[in-house]
Amino acid sequence: MVLFWFLAGCSGHPLVDQVLVLDRDEDGSYGLVPRELSTLEDRQRLVGPEGHGYRGGLLDAGGYREGGSLDIAWVDEGGVGVSVDEDGLILWSFYGQLAGAWQDLEDRGYQGPERGVAIAYNPVSVMDFQAAENAAYATSMHTFLLFPDMLQHGVPLAANAGVVRHEFGHAWFHALVVGDPHASPAWIDDGVVAEANAVAALNEGFADTTATLLLDDPAFIEASLDMPSRDVRGDWAAAPEDYPDPDAELNLLDMYDPYVLGTVFASMAWDVREATDPDTALDLAVRSLTTWGEEADWLNIDRYAVIYAELAASDPLAGPAACASLAARFPHVEEPPSCAR
Repeated sequence: MVLFWFLAGCSGHPLVDQVLVLDRDEDGSYGLVPRELSTLEDRQRLVGPEGHGYRGGLLDAGGYREGGSLDIAWVDEGGVGVSVDEDGLILWSFYGQLAGAWQDLEDRGYQGPERGVAIAYNPVSVMDFQAAENAAYATSMHTFLLFPDMLQHGVPLAANAGVVRHEFGHAWFHALVVGDPHASPAWIDDGVVAEANAVAALNEGFADTTATLLLDDPAFIEASLDMPSRDVRGDWAAAPEDYPDPDAELNLLDMYDPYVLGTVFASMAWDVREATDPDTALDLAVRSLTTWGEEADWLNIDRYAVIYAELAASDPLAGPAACASLAARFPHVEEPPSCAR
């Protein structure tokens, strides 16, 4: 969605109560609305307890080298701060959704990942060319990466409430499994390509689980991209019989797409949500991921799905739903004894 407007008015006034953002309504539609971003202490530079914005900078294997300060140009329109370009609109919208994600977790009794992330807008990156049209979370750097949506026709990804919560889910995954947001994960330090690829699939699945259940929307990405394969309601979402041989010499062409398998994990959680409610399904996902992380058997990502079914067994609604989903989504996995009751 490309939004251009020309506004007459006074230059930015620091005392405005609200700013104009692109936000999601309860029915899933998006529109420009004024919002009070109470924790955003410096609107011009995008600074607050949730994060600190930077312009540019360099992203490489050594981490994110901070760029300069952001300088969001805006005007005061009747007590509402209005960005004069799309960049400012996206940045304010992203910050509002990021703050909302933390609030979503706190409302449910979770601690969530550590606040104070770096928010890098349009950094130079030699690491992932696919990220150039996306919003992303940089593992072990505790940094969110935002890029202009040059080819976007819908809601900009960095303003999509579900996409932001998906990326936030990666930060939460890191907090639950690794702990220190700046620590390098063991599956990366091991240098085993298969391990990194396997965990990436579960990471994507947990991120989608976070987004779909916090918003109660199984197709949150539709507002930005026409991607039916990311709809977690699909009966087609099932894990393959065999994953790549962990002992083989793997290269990028041998690895499975982590998003595809990630959708399978998220679909299992959605199956349970349909039988119960979003909070029950999310709590099972959090507890399952925590247990899986403690076991530290990084290649055995199917174990997460088994743990999910085992933990659900005590619930008369979630238990049967989780077992049925495990059988359908992971047909190659042996059912735990709790599913045979």
